[in-house]
Amino acid sequence: MASSCTAAYATKYERTKMIGMRLEQLARGASPLVEVTPGMSIREVVMRELEEKKLPFKVVRTLPNGDKMVVRACDLQM
Repeated sequence: MASSCTAAYATKYERTKMIGMRLEQLARGASPLVEVTPGMSIREVVMRELEEKKLPFKVVRTLPNGDKMVVRACDLQM
């Protein structure tokens, strides 16, 4: 889980950036991390990955004292 230094929730900006980056990866041919059914759009695949906490990202947060904190996307509540 995320440290008690910051909230365990992804901000709307972090969530949007992760979705956009994953959409671009899949559009360029990356393999989906969830089971895909025929007819699913790339956006539906990304949203399923988000729901199942399978996004392969880490979020870097800057703390007020200037330190950086790295949190895995799967540890954040969306």
